Amino acid sequence: MISATPNQYQYLFVGGIMGELLALPFIASYFSETQTLLREQGAEHVEVYYPNSYKTAEDNADTLSRLVLKLYRENQKQVILFCHSKGCLEAVIALLERPGLFKKAVHRIFCVQPPFKGSTLTEKRPGVLTSRILNRTYRAGAKVWPGLRCLKKDAYTKKFERIAQSRPDLSQLVSEKVVTVKGAKYQRERVAWILKVSHHLLWEGGDETDGLLALRDQEMPGFKVREVKIPMDHSDLFTSRQISNENREFKAQILEKLLTLA
Repeated sequence: MISATPNQYQYLFVGGIMGELLALPFIASYFSETQTLLREQGAEHVEVYYPNSYKTAEDNADTLSRLVLKLYRENQKQVILFCHSKGCLEAVIALLERPGLFKKAVHRIFCVQPPFKGSTLTEKRPGVLTSRILNRTYRAGAKVWPGLRCLKKDAYTKKFERIAQSRPDLSQLVSEKVVTVKGAKYQRERVAWILKVSHHLLWEGGDETDGLLALRDQEMPGFKVREVKIPMDHSDLFTSRQISNENREFKAQILEKLLTLA
């Protein structure tokens, strides 16, 4: 049982970077199974928003705010957001920019594996050839890809800390609305094939990791929020078995656990 009253709220999934590509059924069917799980329990209003991967989190936050307002006006129900990866940045920035809207229209924001402190993979690590190659690839891409720059290590850390210190009203709202869902995969043999190299690099560097983010990357700087830690890699909750090694039952159990916190 996912929720005793699934129709009390409406649900919006917010994708991470490259979400438009991952959504294709022959690649990863991004959010497909989790949407189905909610609908099978009677949830009537379930939507998905794939932020423009090329754009910055700030640019996409405005679009997300307008979508939240539209859904609230149409259905007269508060929204529960399930945000993944970079989509978490868009959601938190949208809340900080439109606090009145989010206080009224949003019940909860689940930030699943958020790059709040960027990704440790973007840091320079001397002596490891694969790490240097990844870092140089990232730096080359970030020069022409604004959305990718949002994942730079500590790209938003000082901004979030400054707002949390100077705006107690926003700090309280973030604490009320946001739940951070941190992921790290410990069964290394079950890490998704697409994440094995990066998981190995972070693991060997001493980090608990989901394959793209170290556990410490997923901490919310400045703000105090509720946290949940789940043993999963960056693909497990929202992508299909074409990428993830976890099944539908795993997704159902995690989704149920999160909704008990709603």
